Amino acid sequence: MTWDGSAVRAFVNGIEKSTKMSAVAQKTLMTGLSVLTIGGYPGEGAYFNGYVDEFRIWNVARTATEIMSTMNHTLVGNEAGLTGYWKFDEGMGTTAADAVTTAGHTGHPGTLMATSAANNPTWVAGAPLTCP
Repeated sequence: MTWDGSAVRAFVNGIEKSTKMSAVAQKTLMTGLSVLTIGGYPGEGAYFNGYVDEFRIWNVARTATEIMSTMNHTLVGNEAGLTGYWKFDEGMGTTAADAVTTAGHTGHPGTLMATSAANNPTWVAGAPLTCP
């Protein structure tokens, strides 16, 4: 998803699938401090049943072309605007390292967890994954 100050856009495999225009243009996306959950909506008990190869957060709204140009490639970690980058390459354990390498960046490791042991995340060798 991207936010450019006037619209939130959702992309799937680099293709824009949905756009929600803001009634009032604003410079920042209004968010609160909360736990970032990837692959689920805990309050509703809804979870993604699939694979997540990498997760990236940027402080710029990337275009469909920019998303597609790097979506099947591992980043260096110092790309302009990259503020969070989890590769999920650890292979074991319950922590995913933040792979941003920009000078002065404070890493934010992620904790892998689930609501039950049967749903614990598992590591998959052979990434990057490609989409059909």
